[in-house]
Amino acid sequence: MNGLPYYKAYPRDFLDGTAGMDFEVKGAYRILLDLIYLHGGRLVDDPRFIAGHLGCSVKKWNGLRAAVIATGKIVVSGGYLGNLRADKELDSLKSFSDKQRENASHPRKNKGLAQSSTRFIRLYQPAIF
Repeated sequence: MNGLPYYKAYPRDFLDGTAGMDFEVKGAYRILLDLIYLHGGRLVDDPRFIAGHLGCSVKKWNGLRAAVIATGKIVVSGGYLGNLRADKELDSLKSFSDKQRENASHPRKNKGLAQSSTRFIRLYQPAIF
């Protein structure tokens, strides 16, 4: 697993996007999202693995899988399950991480630090009488 230990969740988006879904389908969808993020956006479409995480039989998972896919929230591609929003969020996070890595690779110089510290010393020297 090379995914995230946590991710941004948008409760309003989830509740609005799952309005009208059956309780079991909604629960399965939420756990699928967690698994998708945990696996870096690509969850192997393995019925036994997913059913184990859902705490249900493979037969029950197959029915839930069909229902979740029918909502259009989960897509199947090349033996993997995915979510378009998760892909966008992971891409955004990767861009942010790349930018942070790039910024960290540059020297950390405080321009004018020596000048400002000597100015501070001159301004705040104790008066000698």
